[in-house]
Amino acid sequence: MCTGIRLKAKNNDIIYARTLEFGNVLPSTLLYIPNGITIKSAINKESNFQSRYKCIGINAFKSTTLIDGINEAGLAGGIFYFPNYASFQTIDNNKQNVAPSDLLTFILTNCKNISEVKNTLQNINVPEVPLPQYGYPQTPPMHYVFHDKDSCLVIEYVDKTLNIYENSIGTVTNAPTFSWHLTNLANYINLSAINHSDIKIGKNIIKPLGQGSGLLGLPGDFTSPSRFIRATFFSQHAIPTENSSTETANAFHILNNFDIPFGSVVQQNNNQNYYEFTQWTSCSDLNNQRYSFHTYLDRNIKTIDLRSLESLTGNLFYLELEENINPSSFKILEL
Repeated sequence: MCTGIRLKAKNNDIIYARTLEFGNVLPSTLLYIPNGITIKSAINKESNFQSRYKCIGINAFKSTTLIDGINEAGLAGGIFYFPNYASFQTIDNNKQNVAPSDLLTFILTNCKNISEVKNTLQNINVPEVPLPQYGYPQTPPMHYVFHDKDSCLVIEYVDKTLNIYENSIGTVTNAPTFSWHLTNLANYINLSAINHSDIKIGKNIIKPLGQGSGLLGLPGDFTSPSRFIRATFFSQHAIPTENSSTETANAFHILNNFDIPFGSVVQQNNNQNYYEFTQWTSCSDLNNQRYSFHTYLDRNIKTIDLRSLESLTGNLFYLELEENINPSSFKILEL
């Protein structure tokens, strides 16, 4: 149930931000990947790959599986859940095979911009890869978003076919497909940030009941289509601030609207309750390679400058999300 947005500051700084929701507590740490590192593939040794670019982000299961992140060239991206629609390819030994769970890590460590992302996707193969060690006897359903300073892409594999969408609005949520969400926007063209005027019915003057009357009909639930509409409206109507620092604060305020309190969304399976809640929210400053986040239990925003980690080389490094941000506190990730 993740929600992603894109904002642009007055000085043209670009911000990509998103929430992360899941039905179980997802073990996550801050992960730093230097360049020149061999990344173990979830497929086999033959599918291992090298990192060309440094990147930082948040992973899952204390592994190399980045869920969200940014690299030193200012390319950022994230994995978003895509249930009932994701269908990946089959192994192709004539191409580089990249597991769906590894795709974000592979792109961020090997591409510097959206143009390279497009070219790379045409030359790799993304096959079905179950992850039983993470509780997925089948391939986890996912799609992807990538941002650089100039544009945004949504990547979806449906019916084993790669679909690449130019995303000029920068919004992404979950199922259905991205093209469906764009069509659904037509159902909400009446929404406006401007309050409605008084109207006269007979001899009566009808006044709006307070502020926000232009938003009557804005969907307020946590389903993916409703969140897509809200995220698009809030991000498109956000007044640009001066620079990336103030725009980062703006992004976190917008994403507060998508924060799911523990207990508000419950999935019942076999008489057991699974609680979907917002586990962390992150923000990538594409122009300055800064990565910010807060967690469900710690609302203080923490920021790490990717350029401050130059001394960390030769290994993968991680930091618990609850720890204070300090380059000297990063630990070597033992896999």
